[in-house]
Amino acid sequence: MKIIPTKGCDSEGKRMHVPAIVEVVCPKCGCAYKRDYSHGDHYFSYPAFNTPITLNLYCPECLHEWVSVVQINLSLTAIEKIPCHECGRDMIRDVRPCTIRYQDRSAEIQQPGFYCTGCAEVVLVGDDGDRADNWLRRLQREAAAEGTPK
Repeated sequence: MKIIPTKGCDSEGKRMHVPAIVEVVCPKCGCAYKRDYSHGDHYFSYPAFNTPITLNLYCPECLHEWVSVVQINLSLTAIEKIPCHECGRDMIRDVRPCTIRYQDRSAEIQQPGFYCTGCAEVVLVGDDGDRADNWLRRLQREAAAEGTPK
């Protein structure tokens, strides 16, 4: 998998808290204070990711106001392996044959997922389960259509 970053994107929300505390020092009086953006009154309004954001800052001691620039970086990372929750060994991302069965019917599909290198555990994430679900529904419809009198 190759991930190609783009220049910037916007969030759909009006307000966004981020897990960050901004420590600032007033350029006029030298007073240091912290602004917590993870909850409460401090948040980013209509934030854009991977692009500069202007912060309007003020000193609570001398009431001096100034501007600083920050950037909320957002990245997408491909995950190739995860730890198995059963045995602790690595689970690797793979596509393997899988048989879907319903009553007397079956279908052989190629199932993406995380497969354990130490035991038989399989973890399906995101859209992985859709393939098996779609085939199961198809087999169910076939069985129901055959069972319906003509």
